[in-house]
Amino acid sequence: AATQAGPRQVLHIRVSDAPNERNVAAFGELRELIKSRPGPTPVVLHIPAGAGPAHQMRLGVGNANSPELLAEVRRRFGDLLELRLA
Repeated sequence: AATQAGPRQVLHIRVSDAPNERNVAAFGELRELIKSRPGPTPVVLHIPAGAGPAHQMRLGVGNANSPELLAEVRRRFGDLLELRLA
């Protein structure tokens, strides 16, 4: 899997279908993590919406996608978040 974003790639972050309180707590921490690593890569969150398709929310700030960011996300969030470049 790619760990460095290329031109015109987007970082997609898919949120697992965990209890709402776990997701809400993770969003605050994720927001701070992304803001601490600004860069040109757009970020789109995919948030579960019950039985329907996930909601997509494009963040207003891009990030500097890197192997270090991916490792930090895995360390902090485990299987709660899935990151993919597309």
